[in-house]
Amino acid sequence: MSRTDRERWDSRYAAADARAAAPAATLQWLPPPTVRQDLALDLACGTGRHTRALLEMGYRVVGADISRVALQALRMSLAPASSAALVQLDVEAWPLAEASLDVVVQIDFFDRNALAIVRRAVKPGGLFLIDTFAGPPLPGRPGPQRAAWRLAHGELAERFADWEVLRIDDAVGQERAAILARRRR
Repeated sequence: MSRTDRERWDSRYAAADARAAAPAATLQWLPPPTVRQDLALDLACGTGRHTRALLEMGYRVVGADISRVALQALRMSLAPASSAALVQLDVEAWPLAEASLDVVVQIDFFDRNALAIVRRAVKPGGLFLIDTFAGPPLPGRPGPQRAAWRLAHGELAERFADWEVLRIDDAVGQERAAILARRRR
């Protein structure tokens, strides 16, 4: 992403309420952590609706976003003793350590260029949850208006064909698509 993108997101989050939106329903697809040390990445976490939910579920959480403003709002909304680590990053420019994460949650964000990087960061046996906008961009339709940042229907099944698909919701005509997949051991 460019500096312009980062500034656009900072402006957007400067006007946002850190607790405004409820977590996506698909977050309920995740099982509780198997051990207290399970590490989840909330990628493109924004102001943290999913970061907070993952913490409540018992995960150790890294919230990552390109917007410093969003991360500051998230930090202020967390309990002072919160163990969440917050990182400003452009996922295309910041290499994630291979096989370092038990869970990745990526909601309302999709970047084809970054997907391979993020997939490699999931441990064998780890989970990847994507829930984002799908179908062609149309005027008045929610989500990004650039086709590059929207899923094509059927794309998640193709991109995760080498993983164990635990749950998928990707019906043609829907404005969203979602998948929960486990990286094979």
